[in-house]
Amino acid sequence: MPDSSTNPVVLAIDWSTVSAEVKCPLCHYNLRGLSEPRCPECGHGFDWAELFNPQRPDRLYFEHQRGIRSFLRTLFAGLRTRRFWSNLRPSQTIFPRRLVMYWLLCSLFLVLVPVAGWLRRF
Repeated sequence: MPDSSTNPVVLAIDWSTVSAEVKCPLCHYNLRGLSEPRCPECGHGFDWAELFNPQRPDRLYFEHQRGIRSFLRTLFAGLRTRRFWSNLRPSQTIFPRRLVMYWLLCSLFLVLVPVAGWLRRF
C-alpha cells in the first residue's frame, strides 16, 4: 500500500462545469483540460483551489484590504521578510494603486519622524 504522504491523490477537475478561463498565474498559459496542477508551459506548480479563488479571505495585507489594521499588519509582516514573502502567491491579484498608496504612507512616516524631531528643538 503506497504511503499517502509520498503519493498524494490529485483530484481531477470536471472541466465541463468550469465556465471561466483558467490561466497560469505566472505565464498566463491556458490551463483548460489539464489533469495535473502544473503548468506545462513554465512548470509552475499550484493548488487548484487557490487558482480558482485567488482572493481568499486569509489575504489580510494592505493591498487586498482597507484600513489602518491592514496597513499595520502589512508593515509588521514586512519586518519578518521570510515569512511575508513565503505567504504571497503568484495567483493573487496585484493592485498597483494600493501598492503605491502603501509606499507613500510608509514614506510619509519616514519623513515625519525627522521633521517632528527637528520641530521639537524649537
